[in-house]
Amino acid sequence: MFAGGKLRGRAPEGQPDVQTILSDAGYSIVNGPDQWKEGKHGNKVVLLNAPYHLDHIGYTIDSIKGNLTLPFITKACIEHMEKVSPKKFFIMIEGGLIDHALHPNDAGAAVKELLNFDESLRLAYDFYLRHKDETLIVVTADHNTGGMAAGVSGGPYTLKMKNFDYQRTSMQAMQYECQRMIKNGDSITWDFMKTYLGEKLGLYTAIPINEKQDKALQEAFRSTFIDKSTQEKKTLYVSLNKFVERTFNIMDHITGIGWTTGSHSGDFVPVFAIGTGSELFQGFQDNTDIPNKIRRLCGIQEHTSGK
Repeated sequence: MFAGGKLRGRAPEGQPDVQTILSDAGYSIVNGPDQWKEGKHGNKVVLLNAPYHLDHIGYTIDSIKGNLTLPFITKACIEHMEKVSPKKFFIMIEGGLIDHALHPNDAGAAVKELLNFDESLRLAYDFYLRHKDETLIVVTADHNTGGMAAGVSGGPYTLKMKNFDYQRTSMQAMQYECQRMIKNGDSITWDFMKTYLGEKLGLYTAIPINEKQDKALQEAFRSTFIDKSTQEKKTLYVSLNKFVERTFNIMDHITGIGWTTGSHSGDFVPVFAIGTGSELFQGFQDNTDIPNKIRRLCGIQEHTSGK
């Protein structure tokens, strides 16, 4: 079983596309939670989002109606594998949007994705509790992104994480909304945008803004919406206009979140494990040791290339 946002890429001219290849190989293509719940699929299945413009399943913070979520996918995969391969199965689940949120330094969206990932892990842990003697769970990351720090120069002494309770949009969704406003030629006033910031981020309402921050936001607003500046900060997954970038910089600073980069960082990443063979994952280790240890526990020959 495969699951995710959508099938990406185009086939060369004259060649079948990925969906045709999968269908010809006997895979059922299922779009969205509602189709999945109908149960009209075989043993080989690809679970995708209902049609949507993003490549991924959508940020948790954006609450896109009808989209898949990581916990839904996790539950569907566990139940499917229990049905088609009850004696032995392996599942890999990635909280990929954690990385997507960290590249443009969207702290609020990243926090909500981590909580979403934790919900998925709870489902896996519940399975482990039912099958303690034959289940292994390993949780890790391929890298850190953004260098997100708790504490920033000139910010609050203690983190104000409750600020993220007022955030109801990802940075990416706000960027797309601003692009739509500009493209449609909407006449956007500062009073309108100030209300928008209150509704979407809690700024000027639940979260106070000082005079310096207000001035910076208004300057970025004029540059983006009045002067129609095309200057953008490019990140791996989205380019940000000056207003969106400035808004989230201020949001993070008020909250007490700092960043070192918009790219990957060289930090050590943690490895957590529970269940059969979990003792093998203690201590510092090369990342390539992890799959080999899993292979060893499964009785599969270890991979040695690249060592």
